[in-house]
Amino acid sequence: MVFLSTGNFVVMGRYVQWLMATPAISSLVANMTGRPRGYSVFDMLLVLTDVWGVAAFLVCVLSTSFWIKTIIVYYIGQNVHTLFSTIGPEVGGFINTLQTEVGATFGDLTAKVAFCICATILNLQVFLYHRNNAASQEAEGDELEARKLAPQEGAEGDDPKGPAKPSLKPGNVIVAVPDLPMMPYFKRLFSLLPVNMQLLPAVGAANTLTLTERAAQEGSLDCVLIHPALLHESTFDRPNLATRVKMLGRQRVCAFGFDGSEGPGVGWMLDGWFDGPSGDETLDQEHLYQQPSLSQYQQAPSMRQPLLSSGSMQSSAMQATANPLLDTAHLPLEPHGGRYGAPPSPPRPVAASSRSSLFAAQLQAAAPQQETAMLQQLIAEIERLQEELDDT
Repeated sequence: MVFLSTGNFVVMGRYVQWLMATPAISSLVANMTGRPRGYSVFDMLLVLTDVWGVAAFLVCVLSTSFWIKTIIVYYIGQNVHTLFSTIGPEVGGFINTLQTEVGATFGDLTAKVAFCICATILNLQVFLYHRNNAASQEAEGDELEARKLAPQEGAEGDDPKGPAKPSLKPGNVIVAVPDLPMMPYFKRLFSLLPVNMQLLPAVGAANTLTLTERAAQEGSLDCVLIHPALLHESTFDRPNLATRVKMLGRQRVCAFGFDGSEGPGVGWMLDGWFDGPSGDETLDQEHLYQQPSLSQYQQAPSMRQPLLSSGSMQSSAMQATANPLLDTAHLPLEPHGGRYGAPPSPPRPVAASSRSSLFAAQLQAAAPQQETAMLQQLIAEIERLQEELDDT
């Protein structure tokens, strides 16, 4: 008995032994070849090769799938002319010329038509399999087939013993990439999250630092996701992007498509990293959920301000005047003074100074929102152009 890797088994060892031991096979071979009925060495070698050839053919046919058997039949059909010529009047003389031509023609057509039908069915099955088990994703401008990234909703209490995971809240995440074609991919991934996370696209290191600084001033930034190509851009007098983002404040910096072994000098500056997207590998939805939620959980204590007692409370005008960041003498947008090379403005009342300071602070706060809106409009325009190109 021969057990195969496909799970089938072939009971043929006993039959092979019986065929090699019986003299009937020797008589049959003698009748077919015209040799005398004897048991010479040549006859026994001929019997041995015939039996083992048939055994090997049976093992091959029984161990293969239906489609491989179909291919074997097709190639036999391709050689049907040679087969009929062998048994025809040219060699064997078992059939006449008309029978040879008719048999070869019908055998050839039947084999080819059967093979084409089986190939069409196989192609349809492959198409249905990929349509049901794969979703089209676009990463770095290339279309690839990847598994659906939508998280499966399990039953309640799947992990009762595990620690409670930090819950994800709506917030802002800056994604720093070297070029814009990667943004539609991340936009689609963030849309699969259970909460509304605003994606702030940043192209290049300079744009990343500008958006990080402005978002940090507002206090609405959760984390910064950086492409590995931007992490390795460093010189002797200029550190890498992760270090420069850390210097702007207590911001969490994560990297995607990064391995900790790539650079220990970069890895220790990161708060986390995960693989993908690279080739057919995509971002893990669990990692994409975990990094912003962990950032929000760790930043929550640092964002709390101590409560002031009623005796130490100050007025908003006094706070605006005492804040050195809102001093009107250093604002370049002030209409009457404080510009570079211009004489300082004369002293004004506290209320007027606080109003101009608050107006300038509102302008600074609106700048990153306008820039983000422009980048999102540009991304939408790129997606529209890509759809028009696909339609044409």
